[in-house]
Order: sequence, then C-alpha cells, then structure tokens
Amino acid sequence: MSSALLPAQALPVDRVGLRLVTVGANGTLPNAVITSFSEDSAGFIWMGTASGVVRYDGYRFRLYGNRWGSAQDEMTLFVRTLMAARDSTIWVGTDFMGLARYDPALDRVVPVDLAPQVPIPFSVNALAEDANGRIWLATDDSGLVAVEPDGGLLHFREQDVRGLPSDRILSLVVDQQGTLWVGTWDGLVSLRPDGDQFQPANADGLLPRVPVTALLEADDGQLWIGTNDGQLWHMPISGARPKQVAEDSSGKIRGTVRTLLQVDSGDLWRTRCERSPFVGGQ
Repeated sequence: MSSALLPAQALPVDRVGLRLVTVGANGTLPNAVITSFSEDSAGFIWMGTASGVVRYDGYRFRLYGNRWGSAQDEMTLFVRTLMAARDSTIWVGTDFMGLARYDPALDRVVPVDLAPQVPIPFSVNALAEDANGRIWLATDDSGLVAVEPDGGLLHFREQDVRGLPSDRILSLVVDQQGTLWVGTWDGLVSLRPDGDQFQPANADGLLPRVPVTALLEADDGQLWIGTNDGQLWHMPISGARPKQVAEDSSGKIRGTVRTLLQVDSGDLWRTRCERSPFVGGQ
C-alpha cells in the first residue's frame, strides 16, 4: 500500500517542525496488520488489527476484544474498520463476526446482536454516524444497516426496490447536509436524511457503475470518490457534474483507491492497494 499527495506539493517534515516517530517496533504492537485508526474524545488512538482492537495511550499498546465468549468457543477477531462516535462509543466492524463495540464497564469489546434481521456471519467494511446518532454499517453481503440510538434497526437490501443497487457495500460518508453517500459494488448512490429512496449519483452517466471503495467530503464541499479499478473523481455534494482526476494516459490511478484523507493544510491524501482487497462480486 502506498500514498500520494494531491496536488503533488508538500512541505518536508523538518520544515513544519514535525518529527516522525515509529511506534510498535520490536513486537510491542500485538499485530503488525493495521486496518483502521480512530481517535476518541479522550485522545486515545484505537486501531483495528488482524488480531482484534488495540488502544494506544501514548505510552503502551493494549489489546482488546480479540476474543469473547466462553473458553471453548473463543475466536480471534479480524477488524476491518472501527469508528469513535460522538458519544465516545467505539464501534467495531469485523470480518465475518459482524458488529461489536467497546464496553468501558467491562473493559472489553462485546458483540452487538443484530439478529434476526442481520444474523452472523456477516462482515462490515465501513462505518458512519449521522446527525441523528444512527450508526450506519456497510456490510459485505447483507446490504446497508443502521443502528438507531434506541437500539432499533433499519435494513436496506437490493431486493427492496428502493434504489440500492447492490447488497455489497464498500464505503460510506455523511456530508455536511446530512446526506448519506453509499459506495456499492455497483456504483454510488445517496440517501437524503428525510428520504427512503436511494438516488444514483451517476444519473447523467458520467460516473461509472464500478465498485466505489473510498469516499470523502472535503472542506470545500467537494465529494471525492475512489474506485476499485483506480479511478478518482470529485464533485460538489449538490450533485453537479463530476470531474475525473487522471495521473496517466489511461485516465486511471494505478491500484484500488483504498482511503482518502484531508489534512489541516487542505491537501488531500489517498492510499492505494496494488492488488484489490475487494475481489469477486455478485
């Protein structure tokens, strides 16, 4: 996985008074495969790894939630994504073991039972929180799910005929107007906060109907869209015509666009995988 700056202009680290420090060397990090990061309101850094959830307090790493249940049925969690909500709850999306959250009273990560609507096994690719406190889950094969603040569930499937083009959801973002953008295996759609129908983002045919693997709303209101086949697009959240960013004559960026991030300077960073983490399809 590699990263690149868009636009290609940045200050060297020593010119802005920053120092890069390597942490987790010499086996102090429980697992070197890190899938996601989040910072809570107390300043703790939470990491999703191939062995569970890790918390870093600035001095040491602590492994949480790599196991639950009784001794005979304990199993290791592969964390695909995690998110610190506004109320400081740490939500965890796992590989095949569904949704979990950190319980501070128990000081461990516990499963969140979504059955019978969404029974295990299912995987969670992305998480997002809207203005109403709903936690949205992008599942790998079970559609789009929202956990209400009172514990209730909303569940959207391709078969519901509400405009969701695929049950395989790869990315999510809630914009400043409250609209939920959903990157699916079959393109990008949006859901307004007062709506119950998904609207295609490619109504004019400009955006391709390909797997959308990364989404970001930038400070200027532009929605950035990364795809499984290396395309990078941006457009206003108002839905104006999208524009493609090209790095070579093919019009594509090599490798799957995996993550998009805007830093304080306003520069946009993205990570990519030379081999796609999303293979197959429906």
